[in-house]
Amino acid sequence: MTPDEYRLLGKHIAGGSVYISNIILWKEAGYFDVTSEVKPLLHLWSLGIEEQFYIIWPFVILFLIKLRFRLDTFILLFLIASCVFNIVMVKPHATGTFYSPPTRFWELAVRGFLAALYYQKSPIWQKIGYQSGTILNTLIYADPKKGKEIQVCKDVLSIVGFLLILVSIVSFHTGMHFPGKKAIIPTIGAFFIIAAGKNAVVNRRILSLKFMVFIGLISYPLYLWHWPLLSFARILYGEVPPKTVRIGLVLLAFLLSWITYRFIEPPLRWGKHSRIKAISLFFTLLLLGFWGINIHRNYGFPERVGYTVEEIQKDKNLEKYTKESTERCLKVFPDWKGENVGQWGCKFQREDKYNNIALLGDSHAERLFYGLSEYYSNDKHNGIAVFSAPSQSPFINLRTSINGKKNDNRYQLIKKGFDYIFNDPKIDVVILNHFPEAGYGINRGFEYIEEPNNKDITDCYRKAIIKTFDELKRHNKKVIYVLDNPYPNFDPHKCASRPLSIKMNREKCLMNREDYKNKSYLVWFNNLIKDVILKYDNITIVDSFDLLCEKEICPITQNGKLLYMDEHHLSYEGSRLVSQKIYEVINKIRNESATKLQTNSK
Repeated sequence: MTPDEYRLLGKHIAGGSVYISNIILWKEAGYFDVTSEVKPLLHLWSLGIEEQFYIIWPFVILFLIKLRFRLDTFILLFLIASCVFNIVMVKPHATGTFYSPPTRFWELAVRGFLAALYYQKSPIWQKIGYQSGTILNTLIYADPKKGKEIQVCKDVLSIVGFLLILVSIVSFHTGMHFPGKKAIIPTIGAFFIIAAGKNAVVNRRILSLKFMVFIGLISYPLYLWHWPLLSFARILYGEVPPKTVRIGLVLLAFLLSWITYRFIEPPLRWGKHSRIKAISLFFTLLLLGFWGINIHRNYGFPERVGYTVEEIQKDKNLEKYTKESTERCLKVFPDWKGENVGQWGCKFQREDKYNNIALLGDSHAERLFYGLSEYYSNDKHNGIAVFSAPSQSPFINLRTSINGKKNDNRYQLIKKGFDYIFNDPKIDVVILNHFPEAGYGINRGFEYIEEPNNKDITDCYRKAIIKTFDELKRHNKKVIYVLDNPYPNFDPHKCASRPLSIKMNREKCLMNREDYKNKSYLVWFNNLIKDVILKYDNITIVDSFDLLCEKEICPITQNGKLLYMDEHHLSYEGSRLVSQKIYEVINKIRNESATKLQTNSK
């Protein structure tokens, strides 16, 4: 594993050891989060929610019993409240709703409700069951069978429950909001099947088959084994493994699950010395937790793959003052945070009003901070203020979106960034960068605020660029426009150096420079920028292609280190390469300004 992959795994090991994986994954979620397929312990999120539920649930039951409340009534109210909360929150806060205990507890409380019905033997629910069975008995059979009303009701429940689960399997997909309303379908399905009992038709005829019973017996170890195997294969291949490999891994998961069920579970769950076994398991979890923390705190031990002590410390320092820079900015702009903005979009390298360089744009612009800020880390006279929002252009009156949806929040944040820059005379250099594909092509979105019905993308961009450059010049700002970087459009980790790598296409890891340089959106946008700046004497262009590419190729790695963190964002190393040139241009601009000032003073 690469250092960042191993470090992330360490954090997940630590979180899993104390059953808070769902909270950790929730906090990780954001614009720069890695794909779920390369998180081998992702599946522990559900165990976290279960354990959190089981910690709280006994106290809830004891409280209800002590006050002599009806368990079924209050448990039903509890699960309805949790379910409604889930439905209300799933669209505005999809990630939080997925991982949050309050929005998932209802799915577990359903089983508690069923247990309460059996425990209290409520005449109300028994009467509902009998009357429902009578109606169904009359509707189904030409000659209704007396005394079979309850059994008919159970049979129908099992059939309906089974069909609801089948509908969920067939119709649910990764693009849908979940849990939300649709989570009710499989939950009710499972509830009906369990409520029907072992003698219901589906339970008796299908779920009692030896194969189905076997699946049930190994289901827990199968859940634990299947995902790490598939995830590690995805990491080693650098892409989705071939179908034959995936099938083989699933079969291996079945074998390992049977071995676990047959030889590991029985001695741990039954037999003598239960207290010793419990204590041993507890301390094993603690040791695993400390091991995970150690991996995370040591940045995945990058010395394993050739990093020097100096390079490791450099990355540690960068992460530390990036976090500090974000905290400083959020004091001034507290709303520059959230699921739709990204965790690190706003940064002040120095305290408010003590930064003299501004970096503005989308997430590609934000990545430039990492390399550039190192040049000023020990320079108290210079500092960088970053204002970035995912997919949003750095141009006044132009709203852009990579998925075609309007996001006024991101546009308003960039507008605040411009207002801050214009009102701070200390800021003399403004760096702009933009991922032009965000507003260009199918399923992309752009809107020129002053002309919302204008669908001519070139006209809209030109007007917004001119407006932006005019305002920056009017406020006496020097501008550096960084033309966007090439990008692999695949997971660059497949090109990483690993002790064990199943597949690596070396040719694909060396991108052809001209192929990328001639992409239609880059040609269109770069030509537009170069044409507009001809009439401005305060703007300098930095072409990242010249810095990241050689004469004919654009490598994904340099000296064994990845230049990209994902399909199109620069890594720390990539940012350092581009920032070196930006730093030189800033010094040149300021030297020329100082020389001009001295000449004029004479």
